[in-house]
Amino acid sequence: MRAALGRAGPNPMIPRAVIPRTVIPRPIIPRPIIPRAVVPRAERDSAERGSAERGSAERDCAEDDHPDTAVTHGATMAPTREHTWERALPVSAEDAFQWHARPGALTRLVPPWERVRLERSSGHIRAGAEVVMRMALGPLWLRWHARHVAYDPPRRFEDVALRSPFAEWRHEHCFEPGVSVPAALVPSAAPASAAAAMGAGPEPDGGSPGAAASTLHRSTLHRSTLHRSTPHRSTPHRSTLRDRVRWRLPLAALSEPVAGAAVRRRLDAMFVFRQRRTAEDLARHARWASARPLRVAVTGSTGLVGGNLVAFLRTGGHQVTRLVRRLGEVTGDPADPTLLWDVRAPELGALSGFDAVVHLAGAPVAAGRWTPERKRAIAESREGPTRRLAQALAALPQPPRTFVSASAIGYYGDRTDPVDESAAAGEGFLADVCRRWEAAAAPASDAGIRVVHPRIGVVLDPAGGALAKMLPAWRLGLGGPAGHGAQPVSWIGLDDLLGALLHALHDPAVQGPFNAVAPQPVTNRQLAQTLAAVLRRPALLRTPAFALRAALGELADATLLGGAPVLPTALTDAGFTWNHSDLEDLLRFVLGRSAS
Repeated sequence: MRAALGRAGPNPMIPRAVIPRTVIPRPIIPRPIIPRAVVPRAERDSAERGSAERGSAERDCAEDDHPDTAVTHGATMAPTREHTWERALPVSAEDAFQWHARPGALTRLVPPWERVRLERSSGHIRAGAEVVMRMALGPLWLRWHARHVAYDPPRRFEDVALRSPFAEWRHEHCFEPGVSVPAALVPSAAPASAAAAMGAGPEPDGGSPGAAASTLHRSTLHRSTLHRSTPHRSTPHRSTLRDRVRWRLPLAALSEPVAGAAVRRRLDAMFVFRQRRTAEDLARHARWASARPLRVAVTGSTGLVGGNLVAFLRTGGHQVTRLVRRLGEVTGDPADPTLLWDVRAPELGALSGFDAVVHLAGAPVAAGRWTPERKRAIAESREGPTRRLAQALAALPQPPRTFVSASAIGYYGDRTDPVDESAAAGEGFLADVCRRWEAAAAPASDAGIRVVHPRIGVVLDPAGGALAKMLPAWRLGLGGPAGHGAQPVSWIGLDDLLGALLHALHDPAVQGPFNAVAPQPVTNRQLAQTLAAVLRRPALLRTPAFALRAALGELADATLLGGAPVLPTALTDAGFTWNHSDLEDLLRFVLGRSAS
């Protein structure tokens, strides 16, 4: 993706990315073009695998002649593009490689704005491993079948697509020790004028149509300038991650002029996201590197927060067991250990000796209008299971040291003045549910287990929750504030929430409730204006309060028209740092619209 942080030039304080380099053509032997339709599928798959494995042996991680190129085979074939993105990391190359090799890495690397369904995975990245998934392209679901063809820890691994929307796809992941650049520099695309100044554009073509010798051209540059960001300003960078991708579209001579630029923008957004999340996850785990890996059990692992927490902890080297309620969810997979539990009478002897249990399970609050049956399900799915789980943990021969039992900022009810963890419970259905939810964990605290209650704010992520519900209308230009727009929204990014939960697992000083929110709550109107700016859509269509009440009833007042400005005093006092304390930065990050 974006080539941002490389080895220094003659002056070690000048990043390589801003120094023009001469492109040296490499001889490429053209291969005969055989239409896929005339090759039997079995033979074609075998040939693709063999070609991929031979090609992987020919590449070298240190080879970096030109991070963004287009290779043209003769004059009859459209170019194969090759782009490189680099990012400085706060950990060693060995640690960065291990992060990618652990279960959960793929979950963490899929951008939240992409719709992807994993169908099958070998569970590792060694040569021969395969991943099959479906990805959405507009209304279509396309299959992506990838095979790992090179594995050289801790230096590199490589995968190729056997079947994908691309005619050719080869992705090399490289990890190089040591960089000589300032900390906390985030890559972002260079303006077109800068690219032109660095010599973007094709080299003179010395070949002729049908010539046997291939001709090498440079594509439009995606080199990067350096922009400073707030996270981890003092963290030393100890290695460089380089993603190098070689790709070609089907019928490229026709599709490249039409779709090539859009594909490059989509790839750029994806890899900028991937590399930033990788660096931030690694920095989170590096803070607790001196502590031993934890054994953690997690409930609610099929939800947005629970699923990402499992992946986040596993990539950090922790052993995570998912507690599931249905027999069909038991995997039997050593890479994804699961344990069946009955919420009505949990038998959890297998958890004796675990370090912590994170309890996130509960019926969705905003899944539909609050009927009496729905309200009963919301309350009963929280209070009863939490109490029985706490009792079961307290009865273990070797109970966990920590029980993280979720709550929500609905605890505070509707407020106009800022509140923190010292405030009493508010009024209303959600406040009552949260108060009883937290009290249900008392058997665990009575047994000497450290009990923590993260009061979770509005999690803004396009993969689920409030933002996912808002996006369809907003993308059509039909968005705007809800009601008068002055009601507070206490929000948090998913990755900061995961970081806060990790902090709670490790820090014994964190006990009782803490507000899992960003430091700066906003109004509903400010949220609408910021989302409009990020999506480049208007925010003019205000939804009247009476219309929301007519459609959603009590749910509208509790979630859309009410709220409280909640402050994370306990997290701040515990020394927690946010990666996404600015609303616009978060929305650009999770929607793939980082500022250029």
